[in-house]
Amino acid sequence: MQMSINMDALTTFLNQEVPGFSWIWQIFESLPVSHTTRVLIMSGVVPMVWFYLYGFLLFLVDFTASDSFIAKYKVQNTFRPTREQYMAALKVSLFNWVILGQPYMYVLALYCLPTTIGPIPTVYMFLRDLVVYVLLEEILFYSGHRLLHHPMFYAPIHKFHHTYTAPFGIAAVYAHPIEHMLSNVLPVSAGPVLMQSHPIVPMVWGVLALFNTMNVHSGYDFTHLLIFPSPYFHDWHHEKFNENFGVGLGLDYMLGTSKNFSSAIAKGLVYVPRIKKNKAD
Repeated sequence: MQMSINMDALTTFLNQEVPGFSWIWQIFESLPVSHTTRVLIMSGVVPMVWFYLYGFLLFLVDFTASDSFIAKYKVQNTFRPTREQYMAALKVSLFNWVILGQPYMYVLALYCLPTTIGPIPTVYMFLRDLVVYVLLEEILFYSGHRLLHHPMFYAPIHKFHHTYTAPFGIAAVYAHPIEHMLSNVLPVSAGPVLMQSHPIVPMVWGVLALFNTMNVHSGYDFTHLLIFPSPYFHDWHHEKFNENFGVGLGLDYMLGTSKNFSSAIAKGLVYVPRIKKNKAD
């Protein structure tokens, strides 16, 4: 009986609209713009604004945090980015976002994303779409990223992103234009195109994906706050170059491209929460 009640409650929860989505959609629906422009704003402009707002917060941490804070939370705790490095990353990010990213999103909004809007997504629809997005991102990012490490492509294209062996937030999109489109934009946009999602879902996905990639590039370990992903997996890639090509969802483990990373964890040389805590203590 209890099981039946719990299943009924779960079914009811999954079939209800995602709380807040209706209100958010009303805001964007009220904008006096075309459908294509509205989708562009939601899927392209909103994530871009989030990128720079969150990037500014990480900038403040980089330049105002005490040495003891850096020593405790920074993965490579002898590194602080300089203002010159930030300016270089800012210029590249603006080019990639404005010159490449927004026109690409406009084309998607015009030709590839839904031209008619369905009902506000239910919790089930939202979670279903996110699962597909995440799996596609792992497959496409791993494939494109590993391809870019081939000698034919590494020096002319991907080496640019590896300028920083200890990355920082906005350096997440410090990339050659070809890499930016192949490795950053395509893996994130493939899911919404495949699923033909309501515009609000790609918008939320874009913000979440950026939150993840900026945190894993930030070099800070804030995992004690629970909502923050561990930066160690991708930071290892920037430090060692030849492992951890994916976003950490399993392809590297399945295909044998994280053996040294796994070994370092087993030896206590890389992040395990209690080991990090004991060292800090």
